[in-house]
Amino acid sequence: ASLETAVQEALEIAAERARRLGRPVLASVVTALGEVPRRGLWAAAAREEAARERRVLLAAPDGEPALVGLGVAWSLAASGPDRFEAVRAAFEHVAAEAVCLGEASVPGTGMVATGAFRFDPERPPGAGWEGVADADLFIPRLLLTWPGPSETAYLTINIPAAPQGDGHGLAAQALACAWDLVRAARGASDGAAGSAGSDSTAWETPQQLPDPAGDGARWTELVGLAVQAIRQGRFHKVVLARAEEVLAPGPLRLPGLVGALAQSCPACARFLLTLPGRGGGGWWLGATPERLVTCRADGTLRALALAGSAPRAPSADADAALARSLMASPKQQAEHRWVVDAVRRALEPLVTALEVPERPGVLRLPDVQHLCTPITGRLRPGRSVTDVVKALHPTPAVGGFPREAALRWLRAHEGFDRGWYAAPVGWWDAYGNGDFWVGIRSARLLADPGPGAPVRATLYAGCGIVADSRPEDEWAESTLKLRPMRRLLAQVGLLQEAGARRAAV
Repeated sequence: ASLETAVQEALEIAAERARRLGRPVLASVVTALGEVPRRGLWAAAAREEAARERRVLLAAPDGEPALVGLGVAWSLAASGPDRFEAVRAAFEHVAAEAVCLGEASVPGTGMVATGAFRFDPERPPGAGWEGVADADLFIPRLLLTWPGPSETAYLTINIPAAPQGDGHGLAAQALACAWDLVRAARGASDGAAGSAGSDSTAWETPQQLPDPAGDGARWTELVGLAVQAIRQGRFHKVVLARAEEVLAPGPLRLPGLVGALAQSCPACARFLLTLPGRGGGGWWLGATPERLVTCRADGTLRALALAGSAPRAPSADADAALARSLMASPKQQAEHRWVVDAVRRALEPLVTALEVPERPGVLRLPDVQHLCTPITGRLRPGRSVTDVVKALHPTPAVGGFPREAALRWLRAHEGFDRGWYAAPVGWWDAYGNGDFWVGIRSARLLADPGPGAPVRATLYAGCGIVADSRPEDEWAESTLKLRPMRRLLAQVGLLQEAGARRAAV
């Protein structure tokens, strides 16, 4: 049967079920598109025709699932300490009543919950994060998915059928938008991801940018307070973040933004989400190296402990020397071991097997290199990716250790709401697949309505503070971690030498 026939059939069955139940029912149809260039992901995400609709782009590295979603078929927002259980229960309720036709069990297709969780639900939302729920996820109305390294893509159409509604009108509208999205992806040229105006290797040879402005005195004070608390035995480590704010003339152009993100670090998971309630004028984006968890329907699980940092060097010999120093540093090794041990403890009740290497490796990124330990396991029956996300977040790599003591200190001292920074961002589907990443190396962009309106960008970076941390070293490390998003903003013309207005710590 054609896609049009399948959508109409699913809607008719869903509408009948909705009338019987007295509430909306989701109709979900998946179809294989054959080969579509993976670069079409970026071309589809950059479409401005529906700029006011919520959208999500999540592109994992190394040929893992990549998807772009447009519009909201079903909201899964929740708040409070039980936000993980609440959105999972809401998703399962929708899935239990939904009508699903077409291709089945392909990771990242069909009913897929996408979005992000706030870093700390116990902190009231701060400026720029108003209206963002503690768990702000949704099932996209239209979804393009590349589930693996091949160019085989899938299209999902999700439509809520009301007890009384025009199924024919809904189907026609959804199909028209879906084929527009597919045409954009299929029409992607080799330069489709280059609309930001620089070549695909720009991230390897970053332009020189001015160092971020900032309140170094305030940073020094906070690091001193953290070190004092650690030496008093209140906790072993706390991750202190800083936020650099940039005010630049608009407009904020979606194609350029997506093009710059496409050219950012290919070894990272790249993401872009619309901020809810901003009418297309707010974005959260980043290129993160830190996998929180990946689960697959067969029960396999992967996580990554990432902590301990060193800069890169221009020559191979100097770079290797920095990596050796990182591996030999007792401070860096202790910080990394806390993360590994915390991830292990969090996962053990949820898995039947767990493999953790004895020694870390080194993950090299364009601006910084990290100690990293890949962790694998097998999820227990009945457990889901949201159970793992809840157990892991926040790891000592972004919060501290022990977790609750470090979070209490951050609420009292850090001075700003992280929002989605360093929080889980990702997706899961109805088949048991899911990918979540830690939202670091990221930025929030807010554009006021109207032509030429200024764009306010907030860039985030954090450092792990331990007993022998020095403020100047941690400031230098956080400056390295700000570089990826600063480079991206420079590519799209939002960051110039006079553009950095102030930095808040």
